[in-house]
Amino acid sequence: MGVWEAAMWGSYGGFAVEGLVLIAEARRIGGWPWSGPDQLPARVLVLAIVIRVGIGAGLAAAAFSSEQITTAFAAISIGAGANKIIEGILGQVPLDTPAPPAVEPAGADPPLTPQPTAPSSNGTAPTSQPTQRRAVSNSGGDNDAG
Repeated sequence: MGVWEAAMWGSYGGFAVEGLVLIAEARRIGGWPWSGPDQLPARVLVLAIVIRVGIGAGLAAAAFSSEQITTAFAAISIGAGANKIIEGILGQVPLDTPAPPAVEPAGADPPLTPQPTAPSSNGTAPTSQPTQRRAVSNSGGDNDAG
């Protein structure tokens, strides 16, 4: 196997992953991912696929050139796992950014948390009852927790 063959197998690995993702997304939304009004246009999705395939080809070629791989299956695996390889190279920087956490409005009640209760008089095991946590103020007042 030569470097160009390794690159082609890496391309196939990247393309296979993108194809599976496309099929899963189409099944999830019941149509093509670019057909909805709030979906990305098809040209953006095609660009993402081309970039993924190119990265898979480049990584497989580099791995072959540095004698890390010698088989087509290894090149396909590198192409398919290209995003995780790049994340590892970048020092665990996630390429998929999660949505920011929701911010609670000022003055909202704190979330309910289970608090253990004492065993009942009939000897049964204690249960957890949800209670509200309240912040304790140390601002010089009477420290009433509410």
